[in-house]
Amino acid sequence: MNTQELNEQLHNATDGLEPPPGFADTVLRGGRRRRGRRRMVVAASVLAVAAVATSATVVALRDVPQQVQAADARLTQPTRGDLAGDQAFLDQALDVWRRDLGYAEEASFGYYDDRRGDPRILWAGNTPAGRAAIVVQQVYVHEHTQAQPKDRGPQVAEGLVTIDPADGKLKLVDTAYIGLQEPTWADYYKFGPENRTLLIVDYGKPLHYSFAVGKEGETSTRTWERAQPRDGVVLVHIPEDHDPSTTAAFQGDDPPTVMPSDTQIIGPDDPWPAPPSVYVRGTASEFLANRLTDPDYRRVYPKLLEWGNSTWEFGNPPPMNDVERDSIWGLHVPVEVWQFQSDWDVTAGLSDGRLVILKETQVDWDTPRLTVMVSSDHYSTEVDIVDGGPVDSTTVLPVRFRIPDGGGWIVADKGKALSYRTAPDGEWQDAGRDAALLPDNTTEVTVDGETVALN
Repeated sequence: MNTQELNEQLHNATDGLEPPPGFADTVLRGGRRRRGRRRMVVAASVLAVAAVATSATVVALRDVPQQVQAADARLTQPTRGDLAGDQAFLDQALDVWRRDLGYAEEASFGYYDDRRGDPRILWAGNTPAGRAAIVVQQVYVHEHTQAQPKDRGPQVAEGLVTIDPADGKLKLVDTAYIGLQEPTWADYYKFGPENRTLLIVDYGKPLHYSFAVGKEGETSTRTWERAQPRDGVVLVHIPEDHDPSTTAAFQGDDPPTVMPSDTQIIGPDDPWPAPPSVYVRGTASEFLANRLTDPDYRRVYPKLLEWGNSTWEFGNPPPMNDVERDSIWGLHVPVEVWQFQSDWDVTAGLSDGRLVILKETQVDWDTPRLTVMVSSDHYSTEVDIVDGGPVDSTTVLPVRFRIPDGGGWIVADKGKALSYRTAPDGEWQDAGRDAALLPDNTTEVTVDGETVALN
């Protein structure tokens, strides 16, 4: 896909909205984002990242009853591999799994706190890097954990137990991170000396692997080899003249030749999300380097407001559906500003013709912030991106933002009745519920009867 094709797809998908000049080049180069502790790519379409974006709003969910279990063939199919009959090795691998799973970096989010049933071996065999086993186990991810809502409930933990070349000991050297598991992605591991052994799990679909990342101008391209599974897996040696960190696997019939993520995968920063069905995962060395030192450690991070998928419109904004609104916001707000964004937003069409879109955003696990796009009109490329400051979900009226140049105040506290006044002794005016666009000279707001001063 070249930049012209990408612009055309964006144009068609957003009902005629014009992206700013050079936007396609920016997408294909990838975004600069903070480096994660493990190099992983969340699969998403280029359009979804550029226009709609993946939301990470955390909403309250009730735990699914314990009797509900995930229907996953990995939990029931017989063990495959040339060591499937070596009970001593199978028992040893299971012992390592029980010992090491709590040290996996993602265990600090609470993914593995509630393990259910016994772990079992999906595959066990000899590899160029020594004996190896893929272990799976049913887990239940609860609401109170730091896991995202989509990752809660019954899940399947999976990981690779094999020899750590650094000390020759059998260890859990990588996991299929629950937060990034997706049925359409190829399931694979890179391990052994210099991480040059590639193991791809066979689930009955066509498999491909790729070492090479070429360059055509600003676009990175890939070449793929068809993989031939044997006894449940594909084992491939990554050549010495290729970087294991760029090696990827694909499950399906048509692997993509263009992956916008590759520009950043081979660069110093985090990669831009790849096209659907491609998951460029880290290596065993990276996993082992980031193991927890304390298996009881649990991360506690600030979360986005739990306001779900709500849109509040005020003034005279142009008629837009959710996709068009998110497209406008996503086309103008640089990815450095957000990694996660709220499903909820406030949109205002001001009397002077300006369009305002306010969202809550978060980079990595920093404190959430208000981010506001202010444009001169619906289609303008003259846009100001304004930092609305940190969001404290524990306060009354957590969203309060003064639009520049006398545009008024945006306030929000979902589920609450709002009123305002413009002078200390002025009359209170009803502002409805949830959110409001208030006059620029507003001095105080009541939230379910509790008074908050604007400053």
